[in-house]
Amino acid sequence: MPPQPSGRFRRACLDGGQQRTQPRIADAGGWTAHKIAVTQAAVEAFTLAASAVIPSLVSITNRAEAQVLNATNFMGIHTPAIIERDVEYYGEHWPHNSSAGWAYASVLSTLSAALALPPPAARWAPHRRHRQQPARPWRKPRDRVG
Repeated sequence: MPPQPSGRFRRACLDGGQQRTQPRIADAGGWTAHKIAVTQAAVEAFTLAASAVIPSLVSITNRAEAQVLNATNFMGIHTPAIIERDVEYYGEHWPHNSSAGWAYASVLSTLSAALALPPPAARWAPHRRHRQQPARPWRKPRDRVG
């Protein structure tokens, strides 16, 4: 048998012999399990987005080649190659990576709304001896002389 609470904690946790901490622990466990599932979904979304984008090295190489071709474009001899690099970058890399980024952002915005749920409130009833007493009228303290 597990150890029983004692003292003030016992009075706060026990109500007619029934432990009132069990539903609270179950609610907190469910809340935590939900947060873990949401976090795992965010990790999966990141993994999917990271694998879907065109690697930055490919895009950087494309831009470097276009820059070199622009710098050595005497009398338009590299114009077809420049157009080819620009079409590849602005027609394939940019739309593909931005659509993957927008999909990832939409998944994260949905998941962040699920993370905004506060934890369950603690539910315990104070012992009947500790019920709140009605407010007493305020009295001015007596002056003590002497």
